[in-house]
Amino acid sequence: MVGGGYVAYVGERLRTTAAQHPGRALGVLAAVAVLGTALAAGWTDRLALSSADSKGAALRIDVRGGRPASSATFRVAVRTMRAQLAADPALRALRERRPSGSTNSTLLLVDFDVGGQGRDAAIARIERNLDPGQLTVAFGGSSATVRAARDDALDDLVLILLALPLVALIAAATLGVRPAGAALVAAAAAAALASLACELAAVVIDLYWLALVGASAGGALLTLQLCALLRAGAEPAALWGSALAAAGAFGATAALGVAYLASIALGGALGALLAVPASLLAMGATSDLEPSSDAGGASAPWRAIAGLVGWTRPTAGAFGALALALLLIVAVPADRVATAAIGASAPPAIGATALGVAIGIAVAITALLGWALCRRAGLALATTLVAAVPAVATAGLLVVSFQDGNLEGPLDYSSTGALQLGSVVAAVSVVGALCASQAVALAWAAGQVEVREPGAEPVMETMGRCGPAIAVACLTGAAAGIALGFASHGFVKEFGLGMAAGMVIELLIVQALLAPALLRLRPGEARHQ
Repeated sequence: MVGGGYVAYVGERLRTTAAQHPGRALGVLAAVAVLGTALAAGWTDRLALSSADSKGAALRIDVRGGRPASSATFRVAVRTMRAQLAADPALRALRERRPSGSTNSTLLLVDFDVGGQGRDAAIARIERNLDPGQLTVAFGGSSATVRAARDDALDDLVLILLALPLVALIAAATLGVRPAGAALVAAAAAAALASLACELAAVVIDLYWLALVGASAGGALLTLQLCALLRAGAEPAALWGSALAAAGAFGATAALGVAYLASIALGGALGALLAVPASLLAMGATSDLEPSSDAGGASAPWRAIAGLVGWTRPTAGAFGALALALLLIVAVPADRVATAAIGASAPPAIGATALGVAIGIAVAITALLGWALCRRAGLALATTLVAAVPAVATAGLLVVSFQDGNLEGPLDYSSTGALQLGSVVAAVSVVGALCASQAVALAWAAGQVEVREPGAEPVMETMGRCGPAIAVACLTGAAAGIALGFASHGFVKEFGLGMAAGMVIELLIVQALLAPALLRLRPGEARHQ
């Protein structure tokens, strides 16, 4: 109780201060968004590329000259280069191989004792300082492949700008024009600050560039969702519960035991937690601190849908069965997923035990947080288990589209028979984290209806309070994902469209059909406190 009271006090203090000094609050958020984005964009090279080990050499140097490779001049230059390479402290092994069919070239194959940032730094030193003399060199190998993929992926992130007008319209329709502007600035601030924090942490620990995926998605999507919850009258404790559920789901990725995937966990958790103060400042600066459960009329459609789905118990049961059937259809292929890794001949193995532990951690954290907010174990467990399904469905849809090659023409790609490990885990993590946070928000809303709206229809009021927040986050994620579907690199395309599909499933199947059905099908405690 003491901790909860302190959280409530700090949250209200932030909102009150922002309301008293709205210009300063919004100015701080804008400054953090602009400066944080600029610094984060310039420091991406602090993040390592990939920890995936390859059976081939990490760096391959193709040496060519105008004379035969067996000539004295050619050999002297190669020996000089080998001596330069051998002096690098990160070098583990150096081999030379003559390519077949060429008389004026040779290959130098380099392996390193270090990985992550240490290997990236060693490769950068070699590429910068190696003196080929009269010969010419070209660098390749697994690290060069990963670097090229990283650069393409970062360039493709510009496509998100295409989704901004649609995102702004979604936010304005949900929150109102002025609060929507503040929420977008806050979302940018949380995402930028989380990305910057990851890059600063990379000075002392190995962090990989997938951390930016978690930081951006966790910070931006959670901030918009929490702003809508605040407009619906949520207390700071509810915001922290929703954010902690997302952070826990992101953090569970670390249990998979793959270093570069664990970076998603840190970035996503930081983004989700930073979303709380950003949301409190943004909404405190643009509202009168009075809850508005029907801001902009955004909750009316959710009340109508919930009234239809939850009209009677038989009706709710029918809609619930339909929703479960649709989820099973898209989730079944998930057990056929085959993965590859950029720059490696085979991806790191993720055992069934590690996968089970990761799922168990996410489910346990979400259920406990939901119970803490509504004190109804059955409701917390039901919303948590349902929240896990869109993440599984995301993997299933990626299998039947990218892995099986069924949509090669419309999506403009060529199937390799496998998904990129980073893309499928990133998409599943983002969808799972957002669904976990929404499960906790739904539990909070269900627990508050009888207190705030005595005599109101509980199913309709619960969805009316929580629906706008769910809609703004899911539609924003779907819009950004569809924009990334136009990316040039397959990894970004897979991640973007996988995330978009998961968000649509969460919005249209889980929250519009299954959630109202669960609320109606629960025993009488759903109706009476």
